[in-house]
Amino acid sequence: MKMRIKNLFFLHLLLIFSIAGLAIYSGLKYQAFSVLDQTEKETLKTENRLIIRTIQNEIDRLVTLAKDWGERDKTYIFMQNGNLDFIRENLSQNYLNNVEIDGILFLDTNFSSHFSYPNIKKETQTEFQEIVSQVQAKKDLFTDSLRQEVHRILLFNPEAKLNFWAVIHPISLAGQPEYVDGYLLLIKLIDRAFVQKISRIIGKPLKLKASENISGFECLPEESFGEFCEKVYFVNDSKALLDISILDSDRKNRIFFHTEIKRSLDQKIRQVFRHTLLIVLAIGLLVILLNVLMVHRVVVRPTSYLAERFSTFAQQRTVHERLKVKGAYEIREMTRAANLMLNEIENLNEQLIVQSRTDELTKLFNRRYFGELLQRELGRAAREKAPLALLMLDIDHFKQYNDHYGHVAGDKCLKRVATILRKTLQRSNDIVARFGGEEFILLLSNTNLVQMEQLVNNLGNRIKQAALPHDFSQAANYVTCSIGGVSLIPTPETTERTLILRADALLYQAKENGRNRAVLSDSLGT
Repeated sequence: MKMRIKNLFFLHLLLIFSIAGLAIYSGLKYQAFSVLDQTEKETLKTENRLIIRTIQNEIDRLVTLAKDWGERDKTYIFMQNGNLDFIRENLSQNYLNNVEIDGILFLDTNFSSHFSYPNIKKETQTEFQEIVSQVQAKKDLFTDSLRQEVHRILLFNPEAKLNFWAVIHPISLAGQPEYVDGYLLLIKLIDRAFVQKISRIIGKPLKLKASENISGFECLPEESFGEFCEKVYFVNDSKALLDISILDSDRKNRIFFHTEIKRSLDQKIRQVFRHTLLIVLAIGLLVILLNVLMVHRVVVRPTSYLAERFSTFAQQRTVHERLKVKGAYEIREMTRAANLMLNEIENLNEQLIVQSRTDELTKLFNRRYFGELLQRELGRAAREKAPLALLMLDIDHFKQYNDHYGHVAGDKCLKRVATILRKTLQRSNDIVARFGGEEFILLLSNTNLVQMEQLVNNLGNRIKQAALPHDFSQAANYVTCSIGGVSLIPTPETTERTLILRADALLYQAKENGRNRAVLSDSLGT
């Protein structure tokens, strides 16, 4: 389908306008909106960090209690004599409820249970024993570090649905931490009551979630009681989700907290962006239509003239004609430039024709163009029943010349021989070409065997008179040539290949006979 320039121009502008509109929309959606989203996400991350800090504060409270109890002299004495009055006077269910501890356990230095007080429901007493067993199983991990500091434990058991924090502190005399006579273990279950307390503190409903994929979570610097990771993502324009995951001390299981947040970004801002975009697109479309009308009058119409003229040049396959210089200044300048280009193209075409026919080194015809000339002359000679001579010439021992004098000298030798060949041929219709390497080929129209012999003798004398030194030739101490030639009146059945093969065979015979000689024939036979 042919499309006029003005229509194509309009379509291009429409395409540019569409791309620009998409770019603006994408810029607003993925840049401006994303910046707003990122700002809001950072704000939500701050809220997430508040939740994490609140959870951490609960653990720090256990640490403070464990340190206070572990460094009391009364606790140390209790571990020495096992006096239960210490328990009745200092520990009670009301006290444990007030400090929100789900269990307290006194362990001796071998991590065996000295006294335990679970503050949980009777039906979950087995869970308390499970906690004690898990802590005792990690004795080797705590023994060395507990002599220096409080140790925090975070363990989850997905099968038993048992999640807890535990704080272990060595029991010693006040001010004498080197005298350790057991360990104090405070236990806090991570259950619905714990989650509800955190929810009341942060003022948002927090939920305990089942295990899920950790992908998308950003992990915070690792704490001694577990690794906190967070994820903030938007469900839609009005709701965001805040997730927190905590890796337990065994680095095997995770517990997940989850809360929903109403997004603070006013949706009216997005509406303003969208309406602004529509207005910009409408104005842009109007401007493009006005530009199309103006450009059609100033540019498209005169350019169409140039397009038609170039189409005519292409159909006629000629660059000899020139364009008429008319129209606006820019069009006139473009027309002048086009005419200069046509001049350059015409000159380049002529140079290309010459280069495609010429051997670069010797400036003789090349083998490809010689084949075209041979085909033409062979047909003409067959029609006119006129003799045609073809000679193949090879410089003797040219490899040795190259090896000893160098390739630069070899190139000069080829040029000199080419010059001698060109000067030897006197008639304008005689043809000489470089056939390949050190081989040359000559085509002589209206030349019989006697005339060919005379030309070969003349050629041999000229090469001898040139006296190009060749001390490494076995034929003479100067550059010599071997020649094979055939002269005959071709028939319509005579082919270029047959003629060349016959001349090549005669050249081979000249080489076999000692080189520096010519073997000529007037037939295609042996």
